[in-house]
Amino acid sequence: MEGRFLALCRTAGLERPLVNEVVKGLEVDFLWAEHRLVVETDGFGSQATGHGFERDRRREAVLVRAGLRVLWFSQRQVSERPLEVVDTLRAAGVPARRQERLASPKRSG
Repeated sequence: MEGRFLALCRTAGLERPLVNEVVKGLEVDFLWAEHRLVVETDGFGSQATGHGFERDRRREAVLVRAGLRVLWFSQRQVSERPLEVVDTLRAAGVPARRQERLASPKRSG
C-alpha cells in the first residue's frame, strides 16, 4: 500500500511525503510536515472490527489536537480511484514536486 501511494504521488507530480514518521507518539503513514497534513491509508481489514475503527478515531483526534489535518484513503480508493485521491491531495494543499535542477558540468577545451 505504501509503495502504491508513493507511486501515485510521484506519477501525479506531487511533493513526496515523509513516510512512517512519528507525530505525538503515533506513527503516521504519510506526512507533509510543512503543510501540517497527515495521510493514513489502510485496507478494509484494519477497519473490520469496532476496535480498529475506534483506535483510528482516537489517533485522528490526537493528530487534530496537534494542529494537523488528517485524510484517510482506503486501498480501493488508491487503486481504483487514483484521480480522486490526487484531486483531494491537491485541494488539501499538497504542492507539485520541487524540480531540482542540477548544474551541468562545464567541459573544458
